[in-house]
Amino acid sequence: MTRAGYPAIPVFPLPGVVLFPRVVLPLHIFEPRYRAMLAEVLDGHGMIAMALVEPMGEPDDERRWAISTVLGVGKVATYKKNEDGTSDVVLSGESRARVEDWLEGKPYRTARVSTLADVKPRSLVVRDRLKQELGRHLSSILSNHGSREELE
Repeated sequence: MTRAGYPAIPVFPLPGVVLFPRVVLPLHIFEPRYRAMLAEVLDGHGMIAMALVEPMGEPDDERRWAISTVLGVGKVATYKKNEDGTSDVVLSGESRARVEDWLEGKPYRTARVSTLADVKPRSLVVRDRLKQELGRHLSSILSNHGSREELE
């Protein structure tokens, strides 16, 4: 399933950079191919997928490095074009996605993607369960022993 309304998402690979949902990522765009990508994004749906460069990857025949097929998709939240032609952009993380198909024909990578469901990290699931359990115990104590003020 392609992300609704977007036949292609530009993919911006960077080493050591991951974009998560509900997180902002500042970027400085300076390479000509990524300047072209940004111009197209701003004229279109406003979405860019960030991909992590694989640490042990090798460049392909076009000298492009291997990148992760799980991406962080973000929407351009702010944009400033500088006098030297570079741009400062802030992406706002929207979702995680998986590459379904790589598309050709652009100087930068583009892909059809499917959105991945949000999954709470185990630590948050455990925290939420503990909060519920503590709430039940507190309610039980208060119902058996009166109000909180009476306990103090």
